[in-house]
Amino acid sequence: FVNGHRVLEDTIVRAGDLLQFADVAFRVQPDSGGRDSATQDMDVEDQALALIQFEKLLSTRSVVPHYQPIIALPERVTIGYESLARSRLYGLRFPASIFGAAAHFRKEVETSCLLRHYGVTQARHLPGNFALFLNTHPGELCDTDLIESLRLLRETAGELPMVLEIHESSVTSPARLRELKAAIGELGIRLAYDDF
Repeated sequence: FVNGHRVLEDTIVRAGDLLQFADVAFRVQPDSGGRDSATQDMDVEDQALALIQFEKLLSTRSVVPHYQPIIALPERVTIGYESLARSRLYGLRFPASIFGAAAHFRKEVETSCLLRHYGVTQARHLPGNFALFLNTHPGELCDTDLIESLRLLRETAGELPMVLEIHESSVTSPARLRELKAAIGELGIRLAYDDF
């Protein structure tokens, strides 16, 4: 496989490509001429596996949402649930590895939409009519498809109360946030600022 795609004919590989032979993965790198044996600060094998698994994540939709209760203090009552993504695929179990692989393929926005979709479709088993808090990726605020993806999500969710969480690193344009707040307000979706 090259970058997760099965090779059926001669294929040109470039620096940065991921090659897989059976269950062994390699990264193509230019020869630096030296043989540096310094210890690396990350597990290259795990990263290679995550990149291979990423294509499978998108095609088989192997997403497992988890719901973390949001508790109001000091009453200590549940007011909602945050939808958190996990995966069934080895090497992509947690969001850091999922979005690390997504960044390699420049599919962070597509991945974020997919994870939100699964968070909403699987939320029907949650008790009560609590608000579902949904995450965004910082790259989505500049993406013109964000509102349309939320409109489709609203159709899927029905009357489920939803809150869109905006990460603090995304808040660079107050004007854009005002537009977003107005647009999602029309969809009955509230806005929350994460980690402020």
